[in-house]
Amino acid sequence: QQNNLRSKKLEDIKKRFARGGKMGEGDKKHVRKIDAVTSYTDSALFPKDLRPNRIYVDESKDSILVPVRGVHLPFHASTIKNVACQAEDNSKHSLRINFLVPGSMVGKQEDNPLPDLQDRSRPAFIKEMLFRSSDGKGLQAIFKKIKDLIKNVKQKESLEDEKRDLVSQAALQVNRNNPKRTVLKDLMVRPTVGTQKRALGSLELHGNGLRFSGARQAEP
Repeated sequence: QQNNLRSKKLEDIKKRFARGGKMGEGDKKHVRKIDAVTSYTDSALFPKDLRPNRIYVDESKDSILVPVRGVHLPFHASTIKNVACQAEDNSKHSLRINFLVPGSMVGKQEDNPLPDLQDRSRPAFIKEMLFRSSDGKGLQAIFKKIKDLIKNVKQKESLEDEKRDLVSQAALQVNRNNPKRTVLKDLMVRPTVGTQKRALGSLELHGNGLRFSGARQAEP
């Protein structure tokens, strides 16, 4: 398995240099196109507790539903660029939702989550939505939910990128009968393992890999 991983990494490096990549550049982040994201396949799947003229945050679908002319329209959190909430005067508060649209992002085309527009006739994008309410506390609560949803979706995407590089590992072949196996003692692992702030232990070399064993704390 270690040899397979090494071969895969070498192949990735060759491909990167073939594309003109430079030393030190890591693997590119997987970009999910916005037009490949679906919140709901049917309006019958909308949450049952939707209320008229109320914004709804659906964490289970990573989406928000906003009221427009008496109906709710869903938007996936990955389509939202940013959101802002502020007091306009003593009685009104506003919530502004800005969406990703062509021209709102800079960088290479392959890193752009927006769909390819060359094969689309008269594409239409919603750039922003503005909602006003006299309930400032309620609007602030919705604002916080949307911010948290956007943060959680980005964390999920980052975790998916990390898992994409993982490879299956064979069972560790432990050298149980070798008293002279290589061991590095009093090491600290980062990030920490478990609830301990400092995880001290030993790193052991076995037949096809390494094993870290945490030091047992003395009984009080």
